[in-house]
Amino acid sequence: YQLSHMNISEIFTTGSGMDCGGFAALRNDSSVFTWGGGGNAPQMALDHNVTWVYGNGGAYGGAFAAIKSNGSVVTWGSQYSGGSLNDMVQEMDLSGNVVDIFSTGDAFCALKSDGSVDAWGQWESGGDDSSVREELSANVTTVYSNFHAFAALKKDGSVATWGNSWAGGNSSAVRDQLSSGVTKIFSGVNVFIAVKA
Repeated sequence: YQLSHMNISEIFTTGSGMDCGGFAALRNDSSVFTWGGGGNAPQMALDHNVTWVYGNGGAYGGAFAAIKSNGSVVTWGSQYSGGSLNDMVQEMDLSGNVVDIFSTGDAFCALKSDGSVDAWGQWESGGDDSSVREELSANVTTVYSNFHAFAALKKDGSVATWGNSWAGGNSSAVRDQLSSGVTKIFSGVNVFIAVKA
């Protein structure tokens, strides 16, 4: 594709390894142009008011999630990577108030302005947050991710994790240590490290 006259501000991609997946170009007029793999993009929803695009890309082909200026989310790409908001594990409302999106290899989670978090995508990559649903209902300040799990840092310094247990998604063995005082989290491919005050 010839992109030289499209006023591109950023380009995003899905896929990993030999599967490069798809591409999404965010233009200066807040529209998005897509090409390559990554499924059928809902072009009408991407014609205006897009503020940022997020991509993932693991074993299931990858997907995109875009935040619009009204805080709503638009997704496309592999349904197994979070490209579809249909048939999600739990009810969620992503029609507004989303301030940031985080991704693992095949899942996304959205941080909302009220401090709540909603996740979707491949369950074993963090798309199913039902084990920590109550903890994610309020007071989350940011979310960290590795390739298969998420870790949410809360205002009180506690941490909630979900996703694949061997990648840090199950932190029950260190629950007491993560109940307060955590100031920052670092992540590797399949590990989290919490720094305490």
